[in-house]
Amino acid sequence: MLLALLPASCSAWRAGATPTPRPIVDIQSLTRALQQAAPQLEGPAAAPALPPAVGARFLVSGQEVFAYQFPDQMSMAQALQALSAEGSVLGEQAAPWKGAARLWAAGRLLVAYPGSQGGVILLLSALLGDPLSLPRFGSDEPYPPAVAAALRALARELKVEPVDIGLLSYEAALWSDSCLGLPKSHESCYEAETPGWRVRLRWNGRVYTLRTDQVGQAVRVESP
Repeated sequence: MLLALLPASCSAWRAGATPTPRPIVDIQSLTRALQQAAPQLEGPAAAPALPPAVGARFLVSGQEVFAYQFPDQMSMAQALQALSAEGSVLGEQAAPWKGAARLWAAGRLLVAYPGSQGGVILLLSALLGDPLSLPRFGSDEPYPPAVAAALRALARELKVEPVDIGLLSYEAALWSDSCLGLPKSHESCYEAETPGWRVRLRWNGRVYTLRTDQVGQAVRVESP
């Protein structure tokens, strides 16, 4: 029934093929499964590094799919905790693949697909189960309004949409003056301790640190 929903142009599934009944637990078993189910498969080839995992890169109907085999489940869990909700940032660095990605986990195997082709998504879900949902900031865990103000301020400066900027971290801070400790040339600052936030954001591979006051009325870029 799922196959009937695929567009006619999608060639990710071989006619009459079904996912392998053998469990997928490593790159080798994933390779066998893809060879059975995906007629236009290239790879595995070398993948960008993701220590301590061993990586492989596949082309499924021309779409890049990345697989990383970790030495144990604890190291894979640590990698998942460091990934941003959209799967594009790993800690303070860009993920090995480019842009946002759907992720699947099986045993010690992490599979990432940074594309959007429905047939590939359906194929990987049939082989590996539902994609992972990584935690993200949202209505259930709102961040302070000053953090949102920092996102908007950096988006205006970079001339991008706020949703394109990743939030790495934020922490309460106490600045030395009304200029948040970053006075501009010939600017007069009121010397008084000013509570606020230090916000770390990421866009296009660069990490930006911003300072705000308590509510986000004042925002200054600390670095770069």
